[in-house]
Amino acid sequence: MAGNEAVVQHVGGNYQAALDMNLAALADMGPDDPLRPGTTAAAALQYERLGEYDNAIAYARGATTWREAVSEPAEATALRLEQRPSTDLNAAVVMMRHAARGRLIKPGNRHWYQNRAGELMDAARGGIADQRIGLRPHQHAINALGRASMIEAVRGRGHRIESFGYAIGAILIGAASESPALVQHATPNLSVKERLMAKGRAVMRGIGALGVATLALPDRRPTNRLRDRLILSSKFGA
Repeated sequence: MAGNEAVVQHVGGNYQAALDMNLAALADMGPDDPLRPGTTAAAALQYERLGEYDNAIAYARGATTWREAVSEPAEATALRLEQRPSTDLNAAVVMMRHAARGRLIKPGNRHWYQNRAGELMDAARGGIADQRIGLRPHQHAINALGRASMIEAVRGRGHRIESFGYAIGAILIGAASESPALVQHATPNLSVKERLMAKGRAVMRGIGALGVATLALPDRRPTNRLRDRLILSSKFGA
């Protein structure tokens, strides 16, 4: 499947190749294709990684539009239901980063995007919890925890316990990332180097999330700016 190959390219850091595959897949999909929301959200995240921020936010908004357009769950495949938390979180991450860039320019800027990221986080919460359960967590949960933590941290006072919990979880299970013996649905056909890179990114994302959660506690402008810079960090960010 082209989608699986795009995931392999994304995990390996080949974002342009992954984006090209996802855009080609989208061109062949009908409007009611159950994989369209997830593929659109993945393309949004790849545009974000490539620094094409206008396209990233357009595709993130498009992913949520497609997601809401198809009735659930009667017409949804099992694969789509499994992917829904990742679809929501990928779109939410792009919106959160868009809002963070806006706040660094002007505090309070792009507030709608941060609120929408929070709504998508709420939609994904149950799926993330289900995918964490058991001795072998789902790879989607490993990918999601650090990002979910950062979204919750920015939402403020009522979400801080969840933020720290997600961050600690991301650190604890990050080292298992993309290990077929340890997690469910690890990406197939990765090289040893790519698996080690995935583990490193997962752990670093968890450490970054813990930093974001900590910096969010004072809720003061200087620490909030540091928080937003950490969210946008290529090494520690979402």
